[in-house]
Amino acid sequence: MTSIARFRLVQAAAAAALACVFLAPSIAAVPQAYPGPAAQQSTNKILKFKGIVVTANIAAIIVRDPKNQRRQVGFSYSPPVRDKMLKIVNAGGFRYGDKVTVEYSSGTLVALKIHGKPSKPKKQQPPPQQTQ
Repeated sequence: MTSIARFRLVQAAAAAALACVFLAPSIAAVPQAYPGPAAQQSTNKILKFKGIVVTANIAAIIVRDPKNQRRQVGFSYSPPVRDKMLKIVNAGGFRYGDKVTVEYSSGTLVALKIHGKPSKPKKQQPPPQQTQ
């Protein structure tokens, strides 16, 4: 390989790396805004997704489709649901395997309602007593 060919190869690799650096932020997912109850009722259809909780916290919930194990959908929360989820998470929250139904507006991944029963919180066992 000649030095000119090697130089062109390095130059092409550097250009590809720069393209990845500058284009990656534009490709990243953009958070979706909550349109509010009045806007969503008139324009969008309310859909339901029944699934099994993979993980849930105060920011989002990820739910797996029971019929297709590879399909997982992540939902952020509308403000009323966020307040409800804060209380649920503080009380123990949803755990892996809990069955839920998420209502969301078509075209978005913002949960408008979440139906399901969270797991009971695990009781912490006291540490074993050490005898001396």
